[in-house]
Amino acid sequence: MNINTGFPIVIVLNKADILSFGEAQEYYKNKFDFMMTEIRQFALALGASIFSISSTRNKNVTELSKYIIHRAAGLKFVEVPEL
Repeated sequence: MNINTGFPIVIVLNKADILSFGEAQEYYKNKFDFMMTEIRQFALALGASIFSISSTRNKNVTELSKYIIHRAAGLKFVEVPEL
């Protein structure tokens, strides 16, 4: 962590299911990998958490809300994310 903000930061990436749509998958794969590398480096510098969610598939939405409550209220977090 390079920058200590003093408060928890959560980066939420919506539309996590977008790469599963046929021919767009190959076109965006290289761009997606580059983008994810940059986001991870940014999050690491801030000590931030990253969540990829998909509201259409209900993927990690509940886990995100529980994680935010965990960080805000200090409650126990034992959820396993869907990859």
